[in-house]
Amino acid sequence: MPFKMGGEIPMGRVKLPEPLTSDYLIPSTVVARKEFTNFEDGLGGWSLTKDTNVIIAGLSDVAISGSRSFMMQGKSGVTIPYAGYVGATLYKTIDLTYITKLSFKYRMVTSGNYARLSVKVDDTEVWGVDSESASTSTTTITIDLSSYTGVHSIKFEYIFRTGDATAVWFNIDDISLTNNNPASNAIDNNPSTFFVPLTADAGEWIYIDLRTPTIVGGARIYWGSNVPNAYRIQASLDATNWTDVYQATSPPATNDWTEYSWYATYARYLRIYIDDSGGVAPEIGEFHYYSLLIGRVAAEHGHGSGVEKWKKGTGVRRGFKVKELLNEKIKGKKKKQHLSKDDIIELIEEILNYIEFQIND
Repeated sequence: MPFKMGGEIPMGRVKLPEPLTSDYLIPSTVVARKEFTNFEDGLGGWSLTKDTNVIIAGLSDVAISGSRSFMMQGKSGVTIPYAGYVGATLYKTIDLTYITKLSFKYRMVTSGNYARLSVKVDDTEVWGVDSESASTSTTTITIDLSSYTGVHSIKFEYIFRTGDATAVWFNIDDISLTNNNPASNAIDNNPSTFFVPLTADAGEWIYIDLRTPTIVGGARIYWGSNVPNAYRIQASLDATNWTDVYQATSPPATNDWTEYSWYATYARYLRIYIDDSGGVAPEIGEFHYYSLLIGRVAAEHGHGSGVEKWKKGTGVRRGFKVKELLNEKIKGKKKKQHLSKDDIIELIEEILNYIEFQIND
């Protein structure tokens, strides 16, 4: 039944009319949990092994101690078994299919031809420097990883070049891996480009910013070849506190659009949250949302009839008598006199009642 003035107001039970493809909106801002990894949050998935003859400053064996940089030093006066002995290894095992580059900064704190800092992919050195001259400034290094696919191990190794360990310091800072499939790919209106998180871990997410609190009642997502087994769509006003608006416990269709609907929700942010990736990082080609002004006003004031099904076709749109209803509302108003807030709310209620009549007809 249509909503009656003065009757009980059903809260949070408004669904927007079924959208056309052209009704979906493309956001201009997007944020993902992991587009690159660095030392801002502990080791960020990096691990460390070291010999007792090596000192690690600013970094324990499992976590950073309040710093994004650390130093690797050989203990002075200790005999190393042989030249080329690896005293410490900082490493990360990761799928490089979607990684374009490794970047970091280093500085040689003390000099002496006793040690080498080496970067390896698996066991092949891709960059290295010997401890021959100290410097007071850092050097930025970028290594191209675009030719690698599949899972590999990236290693920073502190290697002794002579049999006598000497106090040679290497300072390493700002280690980062850059994703070849950034979050911006999910809002570029091109389903053939994808956002892919750096890991297949549960808890990866990507959210869109609608720029202002908005009533949203649906979304559509283009999924690629790799899709999650379970995921959620969530809404938020502050990008901190999230509410589930849709939950999926089975995979979506691959290489195709999937449309989602829920009761109209007031939100600024929409997020895809991965509960189970299925062992591979999911591919998200596009993430669009659906909003209507009428739905926004209705949801803000708690009006609606609880209609749960959208009517197929465009009959609902043809049934909007907005102009007619508006003309009726402004009859008797003085010239240049604006509609009051209550007038506008009542007008929206009449429009909604007419829409619901069309839907239920």
